[in-house]
Amino acid sequence: MSSKVIAKCDLCNKNYYYVFGFSKELALFDIFLSKYEKEQVDLFVEDKFIEYFNKEMNENSNEYQQLTEEKKKELLKQNYHSILEFFQEDEIKLIKSNILISHELEFYPVITVNENPTEREIFNIPLIKLFFLNGKKYNREYDTNTIWYVQFTKDQKQITCPYHLKMTANVIAEGNPN
Repeated sequence: MSSKVIAKCDLCNKNYYYVFGFSKELALFDIFLSKYEKEQVDLFVEDKFIEYFNKEMNENSNEYQQLTEEKKKELLKQNYHSILEFFQEDEIKLIKSNILISHELEFYPVITVNENPTEREIFNIPLIKLFFLNGKKYNREYDTNTIWYVQFTKDQKQITCPYHLKMTANVIAEGNPN
C-alpha cells in the first residue's frame, strides 16, 4: 500500500507531496509479473498474452464476462500495449531469457534536475526489482543526470525540499494517498 507524505520546508515555507510504495497504478504490471512467475510462458508475445489473460479473466472476473468479445479483445490489447510500454527492452530480454521467481514494484519520489529551482518538480517513478532462479537480481535504474532521488533522515522526519535540494522539509502528515 502506498503512503502519501506531506512535508513543509523550513526555508521556503511551502508544502510538498511525496508518494512512496505500491499503488493501484502498478497493479496491472504486478499481476503480469506474478502470472509470468507462475506460468513461465512468454507473455510478451501478443497472441499468448491475449489467450492467457482472456482465459484467466473469463474464469475470475464477472465484470469481464459481461463484456462483448470485441470489448474483451480491446481491453486485452490495451493492457498488452501498456505492458510493453512499461517494461524497458533490456528488462523484457532478461525476463524472457531467465526464470523469474519473484519481483518487487513500488513508487518512489524523485525531483527533476533543473538549474532553476522554481521549475523543479516532484514525480513518482516505478522501482522494479526482479529475482531469478539462477540467483541473478535486477534493479531498474534511472539517469541521475535528469532526476534526483528524494532523500530523508533516518528518523523519517525530514525530507528533501525540491526547491533547496536539502533535507529542510519537515514531515507534517502521512497517510493513504486517496
